[in-house]
Amino acid sequence: MNSLKALGNRAIAWWQTLEPQYKRLLLGLGVSVVLLVVILAVWKIPQRQLAPLKAKIQRERGDLKAPERLRLEHDARKLENDARTTLVQALGGLGLLIGLYFTAKTWRTTQEGQVTDRFTKAINQLGEAGPENLAIRLGGIYALERIARDSERDHWPIMELLTAYVREHAPWQEAEQRSNEGISPSETRSTPKHQSPPKLAPDIQAILTVLGRRTRTYRNGEDQHLDLQGTDLRGARFFYGAHLRAMLSRAHLEGAWLNDANLEGAKDLTVEQLCTVTTLYGARLDPPLAEQVRRQCPKILEPLPGMRQSKGG
Repeated sequence: MNSLKALGNRAIAWWQTLEPQYKRLLLGLGVSVVLLVVILAVWKIPQRQLAPLKAKIQRERGDLKAPERLRLEHDARKLENDARTTLVQALGGLGLLIGLYFTAKTWRTTQEGQVTDRFTKAINQLGEAGPENLAIRLGGIYALERIARDSERDHWPIMELLTAYVREHAPWQEAEQRSNEGISPSETRSTPKHQSPPKLAPDIQAILTVLGRRTRTYRNGEDQHLDLQGTDLRGARFFYGAHLRAMLSRAHLEGAWLNDANLEGAKDLTVEQLCTVTTLYGARLDPPLAEQVRRQCPKILEPLPGMRQSKGG
């Protein structure tokens, strides 16, 4: 078995070294040989199958009357032709199956090529820097979302790409973090002089929206948490029903809207981070964390003025 596998690998390697014109020539010769073998098989196999019957008719030729002999010879020819017809139909069916197989393989290859082209174009769009190219970046983000929905194989690489973009373009600045050390979340929220959270960049907000409404989540099509560690997500809006089962250690969520978000299974998420958000109304939390939030900052669990009723309410 190993020797056959090695021989097959050598044959494939040899074939890949051939020039295109030689490949076409060999393919033409191969098709011709196959057709010749098929024709010979269709002609000779029925003859070999009915050879004993024909020999018997010849041996008993002198003992048979003319009408009976003619009938037997006619039946033998008919059986031979019927066998050829059956063989041709079988070979035709086999050829059809082979054609369908290669057609399906070609279609899959074409589809994969189209997905690859779309993926490459979307990445290039995402890489267009500058405020004047915001629309191009947004187009790339939503194109990646569409690919992630259409291609299970590309879903997680796209999620990694988008979260890497957020980590790169919205990092939590250590200097600002040090200036806020020693201030509790409740003090930060209630200090009159505290400024409103900075407006999140539109492309970052678009990615967070895409992450929040994806259909595959951790332990439901994804085997890893989204990595949003050390990011500045102040003022972010995770829309109704968002799935944010991510790694959120050192992520800054001040002013974020997390109403109806699914935060169950979020890794390294703390009550200190949650107490800085604008709202957690209707959000799903792991029970221990939910209890801490209820004790330390219950107001964020209440609906804001004009907020529609929670899905779970």
